[in-house]
Amino acid sequence: MVRHITTLQALGQDTVWLLLKQARGIPDAKAVDDFMTDRTIVQMFSKTDMSERLCTTAAVRQMSGHLVYVAPEDKWQSAIEEFPLVLLGAVSYYMDGMFVYGLPAKPWKPEKEVTFPVINCGAPDAHPAHAIADIICMLHASRNDLRAVKACWLGCATGVLHSLVQATKFFPFALNIAMPPADVVDSSLLEAEAKELKTEVAFFDSPVDAVKDADYVFIGSRRQLDFAMLQKWQVSPSLLSFAAPHFRVMLGTYPVDALPLDASTLIGKRSLLLMQAENRLRVYKRMLHWVYESM
Repeated sequence: MVRHITTLQALGQDTVWLLLKQARGIPDAKAVDDFMTDRTIVQMFSKTDMSERLCTTAAVRQMSGHLVYVAPEDKWQSAIEEFPLVLLGAVSYYMDGMFVYGLPAKPWKPEKEVTFPVINCGAPDAHPAHAIADIICMLHASRNDLRAVKACWLGCATGVLHSLVQATKFFPFALNIAMPPADVVDSSLLEAEAKELKTEVAFFDSPVDAVKDADYVFIGSRRQLDFAMLQKWQVSPSLLSFAAPHFRVMLGTYPVDALPLDASTLIGKRSLLLMQAENRLRVYKRMLHWVYESM
């Protein structure tokens, strides 16, 4: 049976918990093994993202696999829209699996068209690997108990936020969200999803209200914000003073896309940035094991 990873919802609670526990159980995130020997994965990126490419490359190479990178300028996304079966047939002949970055994940139906594993490594509407990795960070810092944890998201949405909202169905943490008015499309989608889930997800117009007493502050995207709006939405020390005394900061997007944040906070003791990177590597390795262990 061919397995795919597109969204947390598609994986289901049992599989999400399994991947999380297995990822946490890796003694050394950079451990080398031979699980991917003789396997070649193609990285199909419709947008550039150095951090995501580095992480997925490290995961495959440290497991003795091989990679082929297909860049945005190759225009493959238009080819897959116009000739999906032709392109996917070619990929399946030459490659053993595919990482996809930058395409909306929820419309995917790979089980109907694809005979090799497909892993979503970053979509505008879902990012399961990063969400699982970030929940591992919260579990570690909260002594494995999320029942009293309040997380907060500030800024425009990314796939990570969409997956964190979905994760509240599987994990007992509360999530406050403050999004700029410019991100009206994602805001309406997320509010509708949260209403359907009936979990502890709350939306706020003000960053101050959202961050109040938060244990974890996720810094979202600056996408769509002009200079004036960036000044209003910058994550300043005065804003973070409203968080819980022991608060920790995490990035919900890559650094150059994030809301303005004081550099000392990003690299200081409050930051979980390095732990996020380590856990993302762990999660991708466990995902690769999971998709291939059934083949």
